[in-house]
Amino acid sequence: MAEAHWYYSHGDEQLGPVTGSQLKKLAAEGKLAPTDLVWKEGMDDWVAASTIDGLVPIVAPPTAESPVVSTTSTGSNPPPTSAPAISTQPRDALNVPRRSAARSDGGGGLTDMLGYTRYIAYPALVFGLLLAMMSRGCDQLSSRGIQAAQAKVALADQKFKSEWTRKRQDLEDDRDAAREDESTERVKEIGTKLSELDGDRAEERNKLQRGKWRDLQEDADSAQFDHAIGGWWRELFFRFGTIMLAFGLLGVGLTGKGADRWVCLVILVIIIMNLYGTQIGIGLRGG
Repeated sequence: MAEAHWYYSHGDEQLGPVTGSQLKKLAAEGKLAPTDLVWKEGMDDWVAASTIDGLVPIVAPPTAESPVVSTTSTGSNPPPTSAPAISTQPRDALNVPRRSAARSDGGGGLTDMLGYTRYIAYPALVFGLLLAMMSRGCDQLSSRGIQAAQAKVALADQKFKSEWTRKRQDLEDDRDAAREDESTERVKEIGTKLSELDGDRAEERNKLQRGKWRDLQEDADSAQFDHAIGGWWRELFFRFGTIMLAFGLLGVGLTGKGADRWVCLVILVIIIMNLYGTQIGIGLRGG
């Protein structure tokens, strides 16, 4: 298996590629500082050399008992080892990511902050979307509940009217038939029944209004009051959800790659315009 190729920065220069063993050799010779940035294919971004296990040697501080080794005892110093060959290919041809402008010192910095944002952005996006959808869904269900309760009141009244209208129509048809037969007694009898029917209808209506219809109307009023009271909380959850969703979209837009970041930024602009654009326009017209 081919050994991975590393790239490293020293000062303002970006150098490489070199093998892992060559990179360790540079670190051992002091030509690669712990704060220098390194990168290889498969890594998301440049990191400090000190964060790579086994790359930068840990030098123990000298003690009083440590013997002093003279470099002149052999009579001559060994020749310095030449640095690994550095590729002169353009950086874009090697597909090496650009080094972040903010230098890493092993912890913190803009790169680390964006890295943390990436891990927070996706959960915030999902949580905000679910919260916004649930709050709007609950609001729609509450509105449907009001409509259903009011429909029950209207349906009960309509059934009552239909039932008594049918009874009256039957008696009126009988009376018309009796008039054609010139049956005076029958006409008077049906007229009496019509009067009694109107009285029974009024009595039945009063009874329903004091009983079943009153319960239905109370349910409709209660549903309307509950909708108004819960509307404040549902709106609060919806606003909070949209803020979380916007944060998630912004985070993915700043830290994502490829088409994901642009899609998230476009969706963010659309959401802001739909939610707040109308209110801004009304405020401007009012001003």
